[in-house]
Amino acid sequence: MKNFLNQIYYIPVNQRDYSWGLDEVSDFWDDFLLVIRSKDKGNEHFFGQIVIFIDENKNKFIIDGQQRTITSMIFMRAVQYVCQKVKEENELGESEKNGVERLLSEITSNVLGRPQDEWSSESLHLNFEDAKEESEYFARGIIDGIPTDRKIKKQPALERMRAAYRYLYDQVREEIEELSTRDKIKRLHEYKDAFLEKFKVMYLETDDIGEAYIIFETLNARGKDLETADLLKNYVFSKAKGNIKKVQEDWKGMIESLDGLDTTKYIRYYWNSCHKFVREKELYKHISSEIKSPLNCSKLVDSLYRYSKCYHDAIAPENFDYYNDEEIIKHLKSLNELKASSYVPILLAMEMRGFSDVDKAEILKAIEIYVFRNATIAGKTSNKTEVFFADIADKVYNETLDKKSDIIARIEKQMIDDNAFKNIFRDYATTTRQYIRYIFIAIHEYLSPNTEINRDYKNVHIEHIMPRDIKLWENITTKEHEQYLWRLGNLALLDVKLNTSIANKPFEEKKNKYLSSQIKPNDELSKYNKWGVNEIRDRQNRLTDLAMKIWNKSINE
Repeated sequence: MKNFLNQIYYIPVNQRDYSWGLDEVSDFWDDFLLVIRSKDKGNEHFFGQIVIFIDENKNKFIIDGQQRTITSMIFMRAVQYVCQKVKEENELGESEKNGVERLLSEITSNVLGRPQDEWSSESLHLNFEDAKEESEYFARGIIDGIPTDRKIKKQPALERMRAAYRYLYDQVREEIEELSTRDKIKRLHEYKDAFLEKFKVMYLETDDIGEAYIIFETLNARGKDLETADLLKNYVFSKAKGNIKKVQEDWKGMIESLDGLDTTKYIRYYWNSCHKFVREKELYKHISSEIKSPLNCSKLVDSLYRYSKCYHDAIAPENFDYYNDEEIIKHLKSLNELKASSYVPILLAMEMRGFSDVDKAEILKAIEIYVFRNATIAGKTSNKTEVFFADIADKVYNETLDKKSDIIARIEKQMIDDNAFKNIFRDYATTTRQYIRYIFIAIHEYLSPNTEINRDYKNVHIEHIMPRDIKLWENITTKEHEQYLWRLGNLALLDVKLNTSIANKPFEEKKNKYLSSQIKPNDELSKYNKWGVNEIRDRQNRLTDLAMKIWNKSINE
């Protein structure tokens, strides 16, 4: 990256604008942490390909690699600005001053350049057609600007750049927060050097624009490259030798057990259950570097086959072939409703280490509460959760975490605190029907544990108490309708026949029908004399009080 970024580039006018969201930027940060924390000093990260077209004036246009380039410069600017804050907030000795000034200067001269004019920096010119705002914001808001929490409305490319800058700045600052001033400066130099020297790209350039786009299309062709699972299959078959017949049979058995599920995803989750965390793009390299003998190939595929049904039950819990414990099945179904799968390495590791069904069920309950609090309600990104769960799985497999209580304590520690959960839940709104059903079914089961709700979505609908059509609801403004329609306080589950019969009727005509639904959270609706914003807020406060008990951070309370 040092050689690549130390040049001047242009973005062609026909390129899309900056499109990396926080998931992609978080992946980038996680990849960087894997490099910086590796004990292997030679550890490197392949950052993808760059395709450059050189025009007759020797200007270099980025045909492929724009997103990685912009993110790289945002990251270097984040490191630089953290360094500026260290300078501003601390008294520096002479050697520390020199270290700060050297870092600031090196990042400016070797990567960022300076804002050249109103629209561009020296190093990168964002030539988006009819989009000078993006160019100006990159030059003034990023290269010469400060991180901010103030969102940029109606300009998604600018907002994504702002969010990336703020996120990376926060991550870098958090990593060095506890260090001494001298060590902070040293660590920032290490970050700069690690990124510029250990992140590597495949760099291709041509002076033929047609050839540049042919290269781009070839490198990014969809549906032509072998899946990682196919590469691994070819690899283990080629290495199996005398064990080839058993390896082939076990591979076939694994595919049958998975019943159409993503094979690569399963293999990665399996690998992360008993090894250090690895992302899909590095999976083949890690497995092929470790699994080399015919015996190891046979053991690997045998184990993949053995636990494939366990994986299937977790990812597609419609028919259970592996599990028969009711509590385990209940939590697997709930996690599926919450669209969670990154916990699976923990489940596989517990299987490998022979945990009892009781222990597995209680740990799955803790995972479910973590997912609900952190992801469903608080909207925390999935990337950190995946790394966190993989780390627990690794410790479970290696038996440094071998007690149920210790595993649950580790999970509890990472949950958002009660005040944050309570405050977010109090205003929570979602259009994701799976989440709505999950929440109200859980509340019903807490209030009436001996009465089951029909979970068939065809028979149980989501009811808007203040309906989508507000023609008969004169006391509700359009703005209030938009703001409160999908708030939990305005929602209920109802039998399809009941829901159809009351439809958009006024609240006075609807409320007595809620009692006849036999769904416990609906009971108190009959106590309200009218329905509006204040009632929605009041009901959501009551639901919040229940949520604090149901999804309690202290699992066994």
